[in-house]
Amino acid sequence: LHFIFKNNLGITMAGFKSKQSRAQEDEKGGGGCCSRKKCLIIVVLLLVALGGAGFAVWWFFFKDGSFTNPWASEDRGLPTSSPTSPPLTFAPTVTSSPTSINDILDTFCPDNNSLEARRFVNTQRGTFYVIEIVKFGSDLAKSRYEAYKNFIKNDIIRQAGGALVFDFTKDGGRNFESVFIVSYPGGNAFREIMEDTTMAPILNTRKSLLSEDSVYFATLNRDVPEKYQELANGPQFYSTPAFILNNPEYYNPVAFFVHAMKFLGTPVNGREKVALFDASTQDVKSKNGIFAHGWFDIISTCRGRTGEFDQIRIESIKTFEEMGDAMATNDWVEAQRNREAGLAPASYSNYAYYTDFGNLYHPDNFSPVWSPAWSPAWSPAMSPAAEV
Repeated sequence: LHFIFKNNLGITMAGFKSKQSRAQEDEKGGGGCCSRKKCLIIVVLLLVALGGAGFAVWWFFFKDGSFTNPWASEDRGLPTSSPTSPPLTFAPTVTSSPTSINDILDTFCPDNNSLEARRFVNTQRGTFYVIEIVKFGSDLAKSRYEAYKNFIKNDIIRQAGGALVFDFTKDGGRNFESVFIVSYPGGNAFREIMEDTTMAPILNTRKSLLSEDSVYFATLNRDVPEKYQELANGPQFYSTPAFILNNPEYYNPVAFFVHAMKFLGTPVNGREKVALFDASTQDVKSKNGIFAHGWFDIISTCRGRTGEFDQIRIESIKTFEEMGDAMATNDWVEAQRNREAGLAPASYSNYAYYTDFGNLYHPDNFSPVWSPAWSPAWSPAMSPAAEV
């Protein structure tokens, strides 16, 4: 604009020039570098461009009245790719005629899985766990799934009396990109919250986001507290750096193992073979910072191939160096042969980084009196982050 006004006195001094003098300047190409009409067009185009840029800044940063990203969360665990702001939110759809749990499961659990899922939810009296192991079709799908998880964590499980147990991510990978596990106090609580909030539309939206999607209903395995107590002494929950500084005996794991296991049947008893591995390695695991946080027996498959896995295990890794030391010991090498002999080829073990984690087997959390009504004492509210 400074250039235009400096070089085109035909605009700035138009009121002082006669029509004849201006016509003469136009004929000669005088009055600056261009005609007044061209200069006016340039000014208009510049104003339009500036207005468009200002609108874009308002739309992307100030539309909601605050520059702060409401989806930003505290970084926990190792750095992963930065999530984008989810373009949608999840909220229950209230209707005059609530959808029954059977209708929801019939729609959400495909093929023959719905009958088994309905039977489990309608008969389960004690605490159970919903395990979601998924892969995304795109970055947009990933951000939307994060919005779905936040809705489940902040609204659904609180209303149902459940708890967030594990929230893991892994960038890429052959088997999964996210593992999300929450607990419910029983089938009745799960059924009531699903029906009261009319979750069917939300679950349908969730399905459309994922390229691979497995959902399991499971119960907590008892072998660790009964047979492998040394594996139960891992960290209880995510802690802040300030808490760790004041409690040097505490630490946050560098990562977690996710073991998806399918035991072989006859003529090999796969469970016995893997149990030999567990018994032989519990000492070397505990001495090198590998602890069990939750072994889940899959009772019902809602989404995914029925019978693909029998058990999902979650184990913490204090450091990768100590994990390598454990795997290099003779005890581990010998025991690993039993593990491999007891598992089907579909089984896998991958590591993942955490957003949130608990420890269902820690002595402070685990109830020694086992009953169908038992539920884990751990909850996100117990995190020492609130105390620092």
